[in-house]
Amino acid sequence: MKYQEIMNLRKCMKSNFAILGVIVFFFLFRSCTKDKDDSNDEPFIYAATRYGNPYRDSIKVDDGAGKLVFKTFYVYRPKGLINSPSNKVPALVHFEPYGPAILSVADSNKFIVIEVPRTISTAYLARTVTVDQSLPVLNTCGPNGNGPCDDAPFINKLLDTLIPRENIDPNLIFAMGGSKGGTMTEDCMCDTTLNKRFNGFVAVSAVLQSLGGVSTIMPRCPALAKNHNFSVQWQYDPTDDTYGGNLSTGFVDAKGRWVFSQLQNLTLVVNPELGCMDGPVIESMGNTGKISITTYTNCKSPGRAISVLAATGAGHGLGGIQWYDGIDVMTYTWHFLMKYSGQNATNH
Repeated sequence: MKYQEIMNLRKCMKSNFAILGVIVFFFLFRSCTKDKDDSNDEPFIYAATRYGNPYRDSIKVDDGAGKLVFKTFYVYRPKGLINSPSNKVPALVHFEPYGPAILSVADSNKFIVIEVPRTISTAYLARTVTVDQSLPVLNTCGPNGNGPCDDAPFINKLLDTLIPRENIDPNLIFAMGGSKGGTMTEDCMCDTTLNKRFNGFVAVSAVLQSLGGVSTIMPRCPALAKNHNFSVQWQYDPTDDTYGGNLSTGFVDAKGRWVFSQLQNLTLVVNPELGCMDGPVIESMGNTGKISITTYTNCKSPGRAISVLAATGAGHGLGGIQWYDGIDVMTYTWHFLMKYSGQNATNH
């Protein structure tokens, strides 16, 4: 073989190896990032590594319509929090990709954070509280891809998996989320298969919708009639126009459905079942008093409370409310949950 032919062959081989390298890198990259729908929660992991040793895992579970799928979750255990059957610890199931504030509070108060990514890139599959059951996003599951989706089986199996693995106190599990994560938190409160798994709920920047156009027609929340042994707080910004109306008064949305005000969530939706007789007690917080908290206590179940936190001008979601007007709202939230669960947040 001539010298020039040999050189041309070497060039060709180098070029092919370069192309092969790019292809291999592409597939390796894809394999590492294939759960793209979960990637909106990756900042949680990056933030969590500054505090403790988070890990990512998945479980195989029914998608709500008979198809087994893998669903991802993250777990954060603060450094020094011993994992032992003799040391049962509280846990917060969180439905919004906002990590640092929660992780810092978890470190201070020694509880586990379970971060649940969105099932798809835009929503959780919160079937119970969703008024429009025909939404396409709720009907893409099952073997044929047209069955009713539901995240409730996932949340139940997630708790069944992690309670023994992480030695979580089953009586001190709470749910919290913002925006769509707040809707999923409401779903945990309203779903009859999930409600009793949790001791308390905090929904941030989320709404409940009536099945009709007036406030006398209740939302989809069947669990309220079966269980009243929990506490709940809604947190919101009264100037937030994300939902197209006034969250302080309630309003009729574009589809003719009544959207309950945040205070109506207490007075019209949950309190008829929880029976909290004392209140409202209204208190102000913040450097300039921009945070107002309305609370009812002395409920059917002892040691419980229902509450609304209004942070005027804070914006949408926990990212806006946290540290608004100088207040560590996440620490306040954890203390609220523990206080009205008959526990001491700082000593548990």
